[in-house]
Amino acid sequence: MPYRIAALPKQEANIFEVSSTDMATIVVRCVDVGGPIHRDLLTRRILDSWGYRRSGVKLNAHISLGIAKAAELRRISFRGEFCWPSPAGTVIPRGASSEGWLREIGQIPEEEIIEGIVTILERAYSLTEDELLIHTTRLFGFQRTGSDIVRRVTAAIRLAKVQERLQDRNGWLQLSEGKRLSK
Repeated sequence: MPYRIAALPKQEANIFEVSSTDMATIVVRCVDVGGPIHRDLLTRRILDSWGYRRSGVKLNAHISLGIAKAAELRRISFRGEFCWPSPAGTVIPRGASSEGWLREIGQIPEEEIIEGIVTILERAYSLTEDELLIHTTRLFGFQRTGSDIVRRVTAAIRLAKVQERLQDRNGWLQLSEGKRLSK
């Protein structure tokens, strides 16, 4: 599934004159379409709608007020650095946008990477960790496995094992019994 980017209209008002409640509405729109979304990426999307190429302390603080307001209104929730729609639905692994834009690996929540791993193993049944790493990398649209990608996907594989979603059978990773989707 391609990553979707919220289509925010070009903003004309002075960003600092926008109330935290109105900013929260913009935040919720971004999170509902592109969530879970990394907080930095969310801020970038909002700044883009105002035509800002760079952020600063005051701009970030003002947008943070909108993010906090959206959370206070229970329209979004946080898990680490990620903003999630509220209520959070099922996480679906998302690759490049239809325009070919890719999120950085650090902008993909671990839960989404694990769901990607599960999706791959539902089709492949059993892969070595190296094969699973490559397939997971490709699922998210990356053509190369740099050190950040290897570290992040490997951490997700370890977490999936701890959560007992994966099992290692003599070097072959499989979904744990009872963790497969019923078809």
